[in-house]
Amino acid sequence: MLNNKVIDENSTLILVVEDNHDMVEFLKINLQSNYRVELAENGIIGLQKTNMLKPDLVLCNKFIPELCGKKLCGMIKKNPATCHIPIILISPYMSDNELIDCFRVGVDGFLSKPIKIGVLLAKIQQLLFNVKLLKRHFYAENLLSTNEEPLSTYDEKLLNRIIHLIDCNLSDETLDIEFMIAELGLSRRQLYRKIRNLTNMSPQELIRLTRLKRAAALIKQGGFRVAEIRFLVGMNSRTTFNRLFKKHFGVSPTEFQLKAATKSD
Repeated sequence: MLNNKVIDENSTLILVVEDNHDMVEFLKINLQSNYRVELAENGIIGLQKTNMLKPDLVLCNKFIPELCGKKLCGMIKKNPATCHIPIILISPYMSDNELIDCFRVGVDGFLSKPIKIGVLLAKIQQLLFNVKLLKRHFYAENLLSTNEEPLSTYDEKLLNRIIHLIDCNLSDETLDIEFMIAELGLSRRQLYRKIRNLTNMSPQELIRLTRLKRAAALIKQGGFRVAEIRFLVGMNSRTTFNRLFKKHFGVSPTEFQLKAATKSD
């Protein structure tokens, strides 16, 4: 009997890519009491719905027709607009080499048949939790360090590209979302959604925070006057720079500089 619990339209969306009717019904019964569930009966439709709906997680049969699960995963992970979406691949058995191949294209988790629903739910919860942790990691202040090592996951690589793009053009006061769209090859909607998903910020907020973080780093480094630093980070307006700096760091740039100088003595 299906659970009649009403699921909010903004709740977690899981895309199930499966062509076996019995398996589809089994998954629906066990998932839809806690998640919104969307269905796709083959890999091509699965890819189309992933691109259109941007689900929170994809649950896919490895042997789905039209486009196998491994290829579907690879296409999802290569797309900057969908690469953050975790994917669980269902398969009766896979050799070590097959597992390695799937990991290389970005599969996040595996589930063997017959499916144990407790294991499935635990995997889903863990992957969704990991996404939340990743967002928090991106939002942490040290994220915007200019000395970041190359990042490993698809999401981290994309965010690294975004931050590198901002960082390389930081002194340009006119740096805006239109420039980022052209350089990254994303639509305005994709860029907004991706940056919001990864950082809980809009593109404009991310640019502004990067400017402020770089300004603070330059002040700590020494050798520049505050007026020079404003221009180096593309914030030419003294009033705006001072106001935003104090709002973020709690002190004015000059006070920040005095504290930094005192600590270095």
